[in-house]
Amino acid sequence: MPSKKYIARWLPVFLLLALSSYGQGLFIRNYNVKDGLANATVYAAVQDRDGFIWFATPTGVSKFDGKRFRNYTKKTG
Repeated sequence: MPSKKYIARWLPVFLLLALSSYGQGLFIRNYNVKDGLANATVYAAVQDRDGFIWFATPTGVSKFDGKRFRNYTKKTG
């Protein structure tokens, strides 16, 4: 059985660790064709060094800037 001094010393540390493990909640947003995505099927996604997220779809590539999609297809080159 741990002594009272041991518990009193380490209890605040454990409480702080437990509280800090909550962190931020994960926010997930689903985008689809109505939002401007080129196709509902996405094969891959990658973020470039400028912060844009690129989505590879069967009908082309979509670039997302955080607000809007810009689509690049065979027609647009």
